[in-house]
Amino acid sequence: MKALANGIYAGTFLSSLDMAGISISVLGIDDEWLRWLDAATTAPAWPNVLKQPPGKPEARIATEVRVELSSPIGKGAQTEAGKKTKRAIEAAGKALIDAEDELTEMDRVTGDGDLGISMKRAAEAVRDAVGSYPLDNVAATLKALGHTLQREMGGSSGPLYGMLFLRCGNVVENSERTDLAQWAEALAQGCRAISDLGGAKPGDRTMLDALDPFVKSLNASAGKPSREQLLSAVEAAERGAEATAQMKPRLGRSSYLGDRVLGHPDPGARAVAIWLRAACEALLPL
Repeated sequence: MKALANGIYAGTFLSSLDMAGISISVLGIDDEWLRWLDAATTAPAWPNVLKQPPGKPEARIATEVRVELSSPIGKGAQTEAGKKTKRAIEAAGKALIDAEDELTEMDRVTGDGDLGISMKRAAEAVRDAVGSYPLDNVAATLKALGHTLQREMGGSSGPLYGMLFLRCGNVVENSERTDLAQWAEALAQGCRAISDLGGAKPGDRTMLDALDPFVKSLNASAGKPSREQLLSAVEAAERGAEATAQMKPRLGRSSYLGDRVLGHPDPGARAVAIWLRAACEALLPL
């Protein structure tokens, strides 16, 4: 039997704000794997990183400028739809900033303790960027919002939220409807995108457990006054978030804790319920 190679690597390979302790990973490797692990690299966080910087700063700055210039540039909200969109985005962001302590405490109990900080950072970035969004074009604004969240939100939440709003933007862009049914379909497609990307489904104790009831409630209350539809959907999202307290975690950091999280709602689902209520209330009366 061939003896396995061995080695120890210490460093900040995975970090999380406000989580105490350390993480130890064990990997079975052979000599060939070990040669790859010890190969020269310019990856900035790897222990055997080369001393010289990976590339010239001027080249990196030029790339960043090109990326920014390719993004849609807004001129502020000129139409009523644009003003409503801006109002909803700002209200959602303020609600998440105000909920930082609540979400941090919830995530300290059931996760790694950084959700409140991450959501606040993303909300502040959106607040600073919203004036540059093409607000009178709702679909383009949703896509711009998705890009901001992908870039600014930490952990797995960034890609998931980014995918949610990018997919919603695509659906709205290609839809001929302008009522709540359009938004129900856009969010339903966004939920599917999240599921495809992260593997979660309703009942897995994730953000989907607030989003999915919201969508189903909108569909179930079709034909009722818009105000009643929205408020019923928000209440369904909040009930869905609370119901996660009795769900066993199957994904994410909570899954490491198993039954110890029972009795505590999922902070990701709670965050969704918070910004949904704020955004919907900002749109009332419709």
